[in-house]
Amino acid sequence: MIDRVSLFSLPLLVTLLLHGVLIWAVVHVWQVPEPPPNFKKPEFVKATLVELKTKAPEKKSAGSKIKKIDLTANKKDNTAELKRRQQKEAAAHKARQIKAQKAKDAKEKAAQQKAAKEKAQREKAAAQKRALEEARKRQQEALDKALLQEEMMLAEQAETEVVNSYKAIITERIISKWSRPPSARRGMICELVIQLVPTGKIITVNITKSSGNQAFDRSAEQAVRAVDQIPELQNMDINTFERNFRTIHLQFNPEDRRL
Repeated sequence: MIDRVSLFSLPLLVTLLLHGVLIWAVVHVWQVPEPPPNFKKPEFVKATLVELKTKAPEKKSAGSKIKKIDLTANKKDNTAELKRRQQKEAAAHKARQIKAQKAKDAKEKAAQQKAAKEKAQREKAAAQKRALEEARKRQQEALDKALLQEEMMLAEQAETEVVNSYKAIITERIISKWSRPPSARRGMICELVIQLVPTGKIITVNITKSSGNQAFDRSAEQAVRAVDQIPELQNMDINTFERNFRTIHLQFNPEDRRL
């Protein structure tokens, strides 16, 4: 085994030595002749350094100006953009407020108009109701007045009938007490005024218009005095008596028996 290693060691060493000499000769002895210099304007290569997150600034050729980033301008632009955005948002907010206020005003106006319309309708209905009530009241008053007038007329008619009946009684009583004088003639009439009290008692009798014959006038006056009292008047209503029999105007004409 040792013999085999010794056998190959020497050639290996020689080979290594030859390679070393060859390398030295290439480096130090064998030189390639340089070509004559050719002076040309250097060209610069524009390169960009790219990183994963940031981009390196580009290199500019000599003699050109390097572009600088104006941070102040960017800041101003950002501030102006922010200001425009804020102004836009403020304008939109103000527009929304104006729109909301207009909607609120329109709603309030509509509510006011509705309330005014309802109020006008209520007032109109109340006025119509009052007018209807007043018309009914006037109609009722007119009806009551008509009924009252009718009642008064009927009462007057009834009273007139009562008065006429009592006057007829008084006339009969006076004629029954009358003595016709010899000088009396057909058509003689004298007017008398007789005053009575509620008991029917005759207080006074006076001739207000003569017949032209004193004997006839005296005979009429004496006949009234002879009656003296009308008892039927005691049962008469006092108001009817006061209106009709407190003072009686009598036309004395025995022939036709009229008062």
